[in-house]
Amino acid sequence: MLKELGGDFWMIPLVIFVGTIRRMFCILFVTALLLDMFGLKLIQVNGLIHEGELIGPVFLDY
Repeated sequence: MLKELGGDFWMIPLVIFVGTIRRMFCILFVTALLLDMFGLKLIQVNGLIHEGELIGPVFLDY
């Protein structure tokens, strides 16, 4: 990897940061895909009042 950077060592933190963001996106994407495959859907319910309380993210089993 250092040969590819060609001496631009200031880019190392940027490469690590971008790699971490990409890895987190892949993990979240695979998690959402697995939840969808098993019939669980994580949905965001905004403004829905149930027994006087706001409901946040909930798992619904269809």
